[in-house]
Amino acid sequence: MSKNTYKAVNITNEELMEMYWEREMTPYQMGLALGYSVGGAKTGIWQLFKRRGLKLRTRGESARLAHKLHPTSYHPPVGEKHWKWNGGRQVRDGYVSLLRPQHPRANNFGYVLEHILVWEEFNNRTVPDGWIIHHLNGIRDDNRPENLMAVSRSNHEHQTFVKTLQARIRELEQLHFRI
Repeated sequence: MSKNTYKAVNITNEELMEMYWEREMTPYQMGLALGYSVGGAKTGIWQLFKRRGLKLRTRGESARLAHKLHPTSYHPPVGEKHWKWNGGRQVRDGYVSLLRPQHPRANNFGYVLEHILVWEEFNNRTVPDGWIIHHLNGIRDDNRPENLMAVSRSNHEHQTFVKTLQARIRELEQLHFRI
C-alpha cells in the first residue's frame, strides 16, 4: 500500500476511539481487526488517525500499555549481564566505587568508595562515624594507602577552607608584585 492509497474503512471515530482508548487495543491489533494486511496494520491505523485528526497515545502512554499487556516480556539486563558491566567498578566525579552491598557504608545501589575500603584494609579498622578519608595529593582516584588520611569532617572542612585562603593569598601576592 503506497502512502497516497488509503483503505476504505467503514468505522466511526467513536468506534475507533473506543477500540483504542477503552479496549486498549494496539494500532497493530486494530489494523488486523479492520482488515489491514499484517505488514500494513499499524501504519494503516496511524494514517487513519492522522487523516481524521484523532489523538494517538504518547510514547509514555504506549510504554505503560505495552508493560501492562506484556509485563514479563522485557527485563533489562542487570549485573554481569548488562552491557555496561565493569566488574562492579564505577567512576563518578573522579571517585572510584566498588560493589560491596554488605558494607556498612554502601550506598543504595551497594557501592562503596574505593578509598574507604583501601584505608580500612590498610589500617585494619572501619572509618569512625563523622570521619572521612582525605586524598593528600587531591587526586580522587589515587587510592594508594600512603595517599589517604582519615580526618574528622569538621577538621577536613577547616583544612580545605584554609588551603583555599592560602591559594588566594598567593594569587593576590603574585598580582601585587607584578605591578
